[in-house]
Amino acid sequence: MKNNVGSRKHAALCLQHEAFGIPYGKEIFANSIPEQTEPHLSTKINMFGLSEDLGFKQLTEENQNLKSLVGDLMLDKLSQAQRIMELNEEKSRLKRALADLILDNQN
Repeated sequence: MKNNVGSRKHAALCLQHEAFGIPYGKEIFANSIPEQTEPHLSTKINMFGLSEDLGFKQLTEENQNLKSLVGDLMLDKLSQAQRIMELNEEKSRLKRALADLILDNQN
């Protein structure tokens, strides 16, 4: 059995009518964006109404902001790790000093 484009479109329309509860005689209009006739990408409009260049610029700026944030968080994490190491060394030093005091008092 051949599947042609017309029968697939008809089947899709029937499924849409059934899914949305629309009587079969009524039309369903899809929201589509017409293709631009101009060859430049900067004039092509996407579905949010922004030019692709503007969207790309915003994404690039957001990417830079996120990279900066990740860098700051990594520096914070490293400084916290260094502080934890310093505190652990101080804790060990104090434990040794306490142990020495206890041993000296027992003698």
